[in-house]
Amino acid sequence: MANVCGRTLLVLTLVLTLVVTAAAACSAPVSAPVIGSAPISTTEKGAPRPCALKPGPSNTGATGTLEPAGSNIVLSDGQHLENAMVSGGLTVEGDDVVVDNVSIAGNVLVLGRRATLTHVSARGIAISGASKVSVSYAQIRDSAEDGIHVTSDRGPVSDVVLAYNYVHAPDVPYDAHYDGTQVRGAERLVISCSTYDLGVWKPQYNAAIYLENANGGVRDVRIADNWINGGGYALMLDGDRVLLDGNTFGDDAHWGLCEAKASFTRGQAPRMRANVDARGRALTPCGA
Repeated sequence: MANVCGRTLLVLTLVLTLVVTAAAACSAPVSAPVIGSAPISTTEKGAPRPCALKPGPSNTGATGTLEPAGSNIVLSDGQHLENAMVSGGLTVEGDDVVVDNVSIAGNVLVLGRRATLTHVSARGIAISGASKVSVSYAQIRDSAEDGIHVTSDRGPVSDVVLAYNYVHAPDVPYDAHYDGTQVRGAERLVISCSTYDLGVWKPQYNAAIYLENANGGVRDVRIADNWINGGGYALMLDGDRVLLDGNTFGDDAHWGLCEAKASFTRGQAPRMRANVDARGRALTPCGA
């Protein structure tokens, strides 16, 4: 009888412990989203959070031994593709897809929800009608079109994090319109700790980052702690509740650092703080 009572007491103790633990977890504050080892804050409060590293050729993109995976790969729900080399393009059609350490000769198209792309090498990445997408430590180069293109053409795009990416060296035709990242409709977007280096201006270069008021508009965007260089303008912005926080701007923008479009006339000018030039001098990229 003593053994039974002992087991009963143990079970009750375990149940109570689980209840207390669950209650504590439910009441705990939700932390900021994490990419790699560096947190990305999506709030305007507090000091800017430093990046773990500056993205460049040695710490982004696919590395090591990669196994051939074929050409024009389509990934369905829950599929993972890792340590692979794709000779054509890659389409993320399903939800909950993971792409890790993959080199793609062509472009990537993300259509599914909750896709995670890490250490990808590609000519371009498009996110179309998708939500909860994370792209980190990607190296985007030799792009014939936009480096990263985010669009709500197939449906609303929301909750996208672009972090620790290296977007550089576009290779566009003479009649192209190139942006390092162009956003045509999105809500809750973070572009953080990334390097955009378009280099010396060419007439085809529009902007390093372009937020366009299309496909439902652009809202709640944080562009933070990036290294941004080049373009006709470094930034072309239109949207509601846009924050420019802790970015470093190079000298290669042709016409200026920023063209803020209808945002100003609607009273929704970007909020700015702690932005500097390449020599560390404080500046206000989008006007006074």
